[in-house]
Amino acid sequence: MKHILSLSTLLFLLTCSFGQVKLQAPEGAKLHLVVDAGSSGTRFCLYQIEKSSEQIHGSYCKSIPIAGAYGKCKSIYAENGIADLGESKGPPVILKGISEMEFASPGITSKISATALLGTGGFRRLPKAQAEQILAKIRKTFTDNKMQAQVRMISGEEEAEYAYYSIQQTHTTQENMGILEIGGASVQVAYSVGGVLRKVSDAIGIGASYEKVTEAVDYQEQCFQPPSEFFVRKKREGQTFQACKSLVKEKVFSPSALQRSFATPLGNTIKFYGMGKVWQAKFSHHETDVLQKTELETTAEKYCKLTVADLVDKDILEKFARRECYTYSYLVSLMESVGIEEIHNGEGQSFTRGAAIVPGIFSGCAVADTTTAEEPAK
Repeated sequence: MKHILSLSTLLFLLTCSFGQVKLQAPEGAKLHLVVDAGSSGTRFCLYQIEKSSEQIHGSYCKSIPIAGAYGKCKSIYAENGIADLGESKGPPVILKGISEMEFASPGITSKISATALLGTGGFRRLPKAQAEQILAKIRKTFTDNKMQAQVRMISGEEEAEYAYYSIQQTHTTQENMGILEIGGASVQVAYSVGGVLRKVSDAIGIGASYEKVTEAVDYQEQCFQPPSEFFVRKKREGQTFQACKSLVKEKVFSPSALQRSFATPLGNTIKFYGMGKVWQAKFSHHETDVLQKTELETTAEKYCKLTVADLVDKDILEKFARRECYTYSYLVSLMESVGIEEIHNGEGQSFTRGAAIVPGIFSGCAVADTTTAEEPAK
C-alpha cells in the first residue's frame, strides 16, 4: 500500500507541476515495456509488438518504438543508476517512471502486455548477493503496483546480442554488419559474418574508464581540459591529443580483453553502427551519419588545445566540455582496438529494442488479436 500511495502522490505532483507529456500508443496494440537499469541512469522504453516475416533470434516479431516522448526511451531523472542508488533509493526511481507513464497516458500500465527490467553494467560490477537484493526490491515495487515484471541482470554478451537485434530490425537486408555500443560501465561489440554472430563485452565503459584515467599522475599534464585561459599551463610539444590518447590506451585499452579479442583488425569488411549517448552526441555535433576515425583525430587535435569555455562556445555542454579531450581520445582508441576506420549512425537506438522481441525475456509473440506469431510453414 505504501508504494501505491507514493505513486498517487507522484501523479498529483506531476499534474500540478508539468504540462502533458504525450505518449501515443495505438488502441489495442500489444505493448512490451523494457526498463534499462543502466550504470548512470534508468530509461523506460515502450514498444509496439507486431508480426514480422523476418526471423530474429527465433522470433517472428518486430518492435516499433511508440510515438511521442517514449520514441527513443524516456530517461527517468535520478542522481545515479539504480545499482548505485541501492535498495532504499532505487525503488522510488521505478515509481517515478511508472507515474510519468501514467501521467502521459492514463491507464497505459494496464495495457502493457509484459514488462522486463534489465540490469546492465552497473549491476554487473556489484557483488552478486548485493545486486540480487536490489533487484528483489525492484521486483516487489512492480508487483505492488500491479505490474508483473521479469527483473534480472543480463550479461555483457547478452546486452551486445540484443543491441545487434535492434539494428538488425532496421537493416534486415544487410549482411556483415555490427554494433559498437558504449555505456557508462561497459562496452559491447557484436558483429555477424556469414551468419555467425560474435559477441564481446568488457567493463571499460566511458565513465568507468574516465575514473581510471583521472587517477593517473599524468592526467593533469596530458588530458586535462583547462576551464579558461587563466588556467592554461605551458605544454611541451606533442602533449596534446596524442599524449592523451597514449594515456587512455595505456590505462584502459592495452590491458583490456576487448583489444585481445580483436588482434586481427576488422577494417571496413563489416559495417559498424555506433550505439549509446556518446556516439549519438558525436554524430549530431559533426552533422554526419558516417564518422571516419581520421575525422575524429583531426577534431581531437583541435579540441585538446581548447579551454572548456572555448568548447562551450561550440555548443558543447559544459559538463561534457570538461572532458572532451579524453572523450575523443577514448573514441579513437576504441576504434583502433576493434580495428575499424569508420562507424555509422545507430540513430539513437538501444539494446532495449532488440530485447523487446527476445523469447527468453518475453514469452510468445502475440499481437493485438492475441494470436501468436508462428514460424512460417517450410
